[in-house]
Amino acid sequence: NVAKYFRKVHPYTIYFLAIWLIIADSRGNDLHLIEKAVADAEAKTSGEIVPMIVCSSSALRSMPSYVFIFLFMMFNLLMDAIYQNGILESVTLMIGIYALGVFLLVPLSYFLGRWPVLQRALIHPLDRDQQALQRAKNEFYDLGLNKTDGSTGILLFVSVMDREVIILSDKGINDKIKSETWDQIKDQMIVDLKNKDMGQGFIKAIQSCGEILKPHFPALSSEVNELQNKLIIKD
Repeated sequence: NVAKYFRKVHPYTIYFLAIWLIIADSRGNDLHLIEKAVADAEAKTSGEIVPMIVCSSSALRSMPSYVFIFLFMMFNLLMDAIYQNGILESVTLMIGIYALGVFLLVPLSYFLGRWPVLQRALIHPLDRDQQALQRAKNEFYDLGLNKTDGSTGILLFVSVMDREVIILSDKGINDKIKSETWDQIKDQMIVDLKNKDMGQGFIKAIQSCGEILKPHFPALSSEVNELQNKLIIKD
C-alpha cells in the first residue's frame, strides 16, 4: 500500500517522490522488493542495513525564507521608487498595494524556494555535499544505527534535491572494511538513480552490502532483527 509511506512526510517530499512510488508499486512492487532485499541480506549477515530517502538537506529547506527576504527587499525598493517619483499619489492606494504585495510574496517565496533549479543554482555544490553528509550523519544516529550489537549498522542514504548518495557504516564495520569499498556500490547506485531506476538501485546496493558484510559478519543463529527492514522516507 503506497499510502502508508506518506504518513508524517512533508508535502514537498510527496511532490518529488509520489510519481516514483506509484510507478515502483505498479512495476513489480519495488517498495516490497526493497524490504525483501534487506531481509534477505540480513539473513546472511549480522549487519543491519537501512535504506533511506530524504527530500533535501536542512539548508535547502531554508531556501524559501532566503527567497522571501530577497524579494521583500526588492519589493520595498520598488515601492520606495514609486513613492519618491510620485507615480501613485494616493496614500491609501499605496498602502493597499503594499499589503497585497507582501501577502503575495509569501506563497511566491515558498514555491520559488522549493524550485529545484533555483535551489541548485543558489547553493554551491560543496555546500550541498557538506549539508547532505551532515544530514546523513544525523539520521544515522537518530535511527539508532550506532547502537546495534557489534556496531554493524550501515545506512544507504539518498538526498533527492542534493542528488547525493551516501553510505555510512558503524565502527565495527569500519574496523574490518575500508570505506573505499562502498564507493563502487555508491557509484552504481548513482547511475541507477540517474536512469530513474531508484528501486533497483536500492535493491542492488542492499544485495552488494550483504555480500560484502557476510564474510566479516556472518549471521548468528540467535540474532534478533534490531531495526526495521522498510525503506525510510523523510522530508
